[in-house]
Amino acid sequence: MEKAIKQLGITADVEVADISTARALAHQADIILTSKELADRLGDVSAKIITISNYMDLQEMVNKLKEAIA
Repeated sequence: MEKAIKQLGITADVEVADISTARALAHQADIILTSKELADRLGDVSAKIITISNYMDLQEMVNKLKEAIA
């Protein structure tokens, strides 16, 4: 994730969290990156949810983050 953020030239605070913690902190987030399976479990949150299929695919993360912040 940090590599994707750096490649886009933006600054961000990144938190790695389990689903319960992510749900609790979602009100503080602008964007949440997660898997499709976990996205449904987040429930109704105000943050923009981006699903990532392959966390090893830097280009996927860059493209989806770029789209989310556009």
